[in-house]
Amino acid sequence: MDVLVVGAAALYDHIFPVRELPSKGRVAEILATRPTEGNAYFGGCAFNIAVTMTKLGAGCALMHAVGADFPGSDYEKYLGGQGISLDGIQVHRELQSGHAFLFYDRQGETLCFSYPGAASEPLSLDRLNTFLDQVSMVVIAPVFSPSSARIIQIARNYPLKLAACGIAAAELMPFLGQIDILIANQYEIQSLCQACGADGPFELGPSL
Repeated sequence: MDVLVVGAAALYDHIFPVRELPSKGRVAEILATRPTEGNAYFGGCAFNIAVTMTKLGAGCALMHAVGADFPGSDYEKYLGGQGISLDGIQVHRELQSGHAFLFYDRQGETLCFSYPGAASEPLSLDRLNTFLDQVSMVVIAPVFSPSSARIIQIARNYPLKLAACGIAAAELMPFLGQIDILIANQYEIQSLCQACGADGPFELGPSL
């Protein structure tokens, strides 16, 4: 196993094209272009990263909180079929897994609503050291969860690379010096620069 991907967000994505994004108090018309429009797609940043890295030849494991709808699901079977280790998946049977609802217009502008579900629960780190003994990289995505700070502190005791992906939270700032790779879009970079008073991304420290 090469990479441990730690996540705290939605598992399933619902994607809708709209004529235009609504202003306050207005209604947006959904443009259904195919019968499956709006259905739940396999998604989630951490899961997408693990699948992509696996297809590129890396051995991946996932650490993520899921709900009662995940065990035995087609998504679980798909991830297992990709060779991804699910030993770090933590099931909260009293909750549902997270869902994201993304709306986009013809200009590519987006509006997203997210229900985190089980992903809002803190991760148990009881088995973290077992995973860290086996990997050469840890990727944390896409939010800075209550467990993220502790994971970073523990991971720094191991000879591995630490990456953060898609995180714009100011809570990440005290840990930037401990992160080797920061992957972020323009909005996320701007948010982090504003949070720490930096004039540009290269003042943030890690490789971009």
